[in-house]
Amino acid sequence: MEKYHKLEEIGRGSYGVVFKALNTETGELVAVKKMTDRKYHSIKECMNLREVKSLYKVNNHPNFVKLNEVVVENDILYLVFEYMECTLFDRIRFRRNPFSETEIRNLCLQIFQGLAYMHNRVGIFHRNLKPENLLVSKDVIKIADFGQAREINAKPPNPDYITTRWYRAPEVLLHARAHDSSVDMWAMGAIMFELFTLQPLFKGSSATDVMHKICSVIGTPTETTWSFGIHHANNIRFPEFPGVDLSSLLPSANSEAINLISALLSWSPCARPTAEEALQHPFFYGCYCIPHPQFHGLTSSLMIKNRDLPLVFKMAMRREMLKRNTRRLESCLSGLKGSVTPTEKLVNSDYEGRAAVGEQHPVSNKLRTASRMEKYHKLEEIGRGSYGVVSKALNTETGELVAIKKMIDRMYHSIKECMNLREVKSLCKVKNHPNIVKLKEVIVENKILFLVFEYMECTLFDRMRYRTKPFSETEIRNICFQIFQGLEYMHNRAGYFHRDLKPENLLVSKDVIKIADLGQAREINGKPPYTDYVTLVLLHARAHGSSVDMWAMGAIMFELFTLQPLFEASSATDVMRRICSVIGTPTETTWSLGIYRANNISYRFPDFPGCGSFFVATISEPGSNQSDIDPSFMESVRKANSQRSSSASVLLWVLSYSTPPIRRPYLVFNDQKPGATIGV
Repeated sequence: MEKYHKLEEIGRGSYGVVFKALNTETGELVAVKKMTDRKYHSIKECMNLREVKSLYKVNNHPNFVKLNEVVVENDILYLVFEYMECTLFDRIRFRRNPFSETEIRNLCLQIFQGLAYMHNRVGIFHRNLKPENLLVSKDVIKIADFGQAREINAKPPNPDYITTRWYRAPEVLLHARAHDSSVDMWAMGAIMFELFTLQPLFKGSSATDVMHKICSVIGTPTETTWSFGIHHANNIRFPEFPGVDLSSLLPSANSEAINLISALLSWSPCARPTAEEALQHPFFYGCYCIPHPQFHGLTSSLMIKNRDLPLVFKMAMRREMLKRNTRRLESCLSGLKGSVTPTEKLVNSDYEGRAAVGEQHPVSNKLRTASRMEKYHKLEEIGRGSYGVVSKALNTETGELVAIKKMIDRMYHSIKECMNLREVKSLCKVKNHPNIVKLKEVIVENKILFLVFEYMECTLFDRMRYRTKPFSETEIRNICFQIFQGLEYMHNRAGYFHRDLKPENLLVSKDVIKIADLGQAREINGKPPYTDYVTLVLLHARAHGSSVDMWAMGAIMFELFTLQPLFEASSATDVMRRICSVIGTPTETTWSLGIYRANNISYRFPDFPGCGSFFVATISEPGSNQSDIDPSFMESVRKANSQRSSSASVLLWVLSYSTPPIRRPYLVFNDQKPGATIGV
């Protein structure tokens, strides 16, 4: 466990605690589940736990959270998982606007794919499906927490305590000794409803209250709809309700979605579709890239009527028709146009208290208009400087994670003034490049400027700080290639140079790296003098260009190999001494301008012959032979540090010995001979 550096706690329960951590050997973010509910004596004992066995069985599917490692230390069990941004519950909780139909279709398709694999291929069912156990990163959703999972063919009885009460199937509420994968399908019906309304459908304070709400929505069970439940209820009497037409509760949902939810929320487990059948439902046609010629020219509502649907969906359609006719009859008997029926009063009564304290009614489409910053829910502070504070936040309208830079260094009076700031202008010019952090929104409120960026996991500095082993050459090649792509675009297309390139200003998410913090950026064709406070402009030259970024890249590339800064020193004079010790004392041939500049300020460069074998030994990995590092790569770093050529030519040197692992969409080679330039 020493290789995992704990960052923050992200969850806690009766089993123990979950925290976010960094693998210091690989730089990968992980989630570590620390099990303190009892003592664990051996790894063999832990590998036989039901949760661990279930996780290993589904580990190859993209819609299940991946178990990376099982560790036992000091009688404590640690389960190391891949890291996901948040839970579906978090996404729902902080949203103001409901999910779009496309988003719901995408999320549900992935969950049903996971359930179909789990039920049919692996032979287990989850038994604790709820938004808290569904993990989300961007548009990917994964099923997690297999602590309650059971084998489908296992002998009953199954324990009663499964899933949160609001998502329990009716047979579980009646303490049935045996239940199967259909309990997961019931939970999916409740989750789908919640995605449309952002409110739980069966939010009850007890099992009896939940059963009362179920009856009020889907109607009281009968011998026809659920004979097992009628006989198994014994002394329990179901409250009598005709049920509610789901379309009245889900005005934003189309007929296919209502049909699927209605089928999933069937009294009888046999009447619920399997996960495989759910994937064939017309609601998911938009998720497939295959044509459906038999439905060409038909509307989506006609698809349901004309297709030979599985019986469970036809039964759901009949139930909805029956509820609709019952509702019309109640309306006629009331004699009042537009009156509220007794059934509707019962369903809506649960939300009257919430409306009084400003909460939204689940079937209402009218949402309060929020100010531009109100839609962002602050989660935690992730950075601080003289300019202000950077916070991780959630966009409650889209469910997207963002990073918000709150500028409190001075007062900002108008949005026009802020759009003319150098940092904002440069960010707007480079926002279309995949290797430069994206500025999403500029907001001015109460004379404070907020810059809203896409969220990235951490900085390159964080990745290097906690690593115990250097990056592999493949990783370094991938990282540097992306940075050089961003710099080439910034220098040649946008006409800016960064001037403050360092690991702290390079943001990382998985294998993607992006350039950030353009506060010191200047136009390449801008008039000098420039301010002194930029990276490694040690002789206070009044004018400098994009070559300062290339010098910084040489130092960063070295640091990726060694995990140590190449020119770490306590003062500018000390830094200059270290530079001379590595690349040699400058001469009239190598840097005449520097010699002239140094003479003007009465500075004398220390005498050193240059890097030679010292440079090779330093950049090599500890304990490895010098020949382990490709000579062409050595040459690229040396040239980047001494000659500071353009980004295109340095990129050509760095990638001369192998094909890059990622595509090169922005570069065109003008010539194939060595030293050729690269054009846009």
